[in-house]
Amino acid sequence: MHCASCVGWVEQAFLSLPVFIVEMGGHMLPALHHWISGNIGQTNSWLAQFLLITLVMVWPGRSFYTSGLPNLFKGAPDMNALVAIGTLAAWSYSVTSLFAPSLLPVGNLAVYFEGAGVIITLILLGHLRAACNDMAVLSAASNAPSR
Repeated sequence: MHCASCVGWVEQAFLSLPVFIVEMGGHMLPALHHWISGNIGQTNSWLAQFLLITLVMVWPGRSFYTSGLPNLFKGAPDMNALVAIGTLAAWSYSVTSLFAPSLLPVGNLAVYFEGAGVIITLILLGHLRAACNDMAVLSAASNAPSR
């Protein structure tokens, strides 16, 4: 496994993890939600989430969009297309809530940036693990004694 792949995954996890902790932690620990709302503010929290997850989507997650969306438009959707549609839907709704809340019905403002970021991060972790397994198999095969 190339070290760059591992470093890349760590970097994207570093971008996704704070968003996950802020959003999901606020549900598990209401005191965290109140602290964030009182000290950082909901809009600033959402803006930080927007920036971090947008980086995840355009940097390590770009492969889902560059391969999945063309396949979708060709009528041959694959898993990359599914990831692209799901993460773009979560990101787009969140961007609308953040930057154009008047376009949404009253009481329906919410952000789902963490969902988009975590989906990309976990799927790429799966790809990384599969690549590590493939390399281990190839290494074992190349080190096997010849007959």
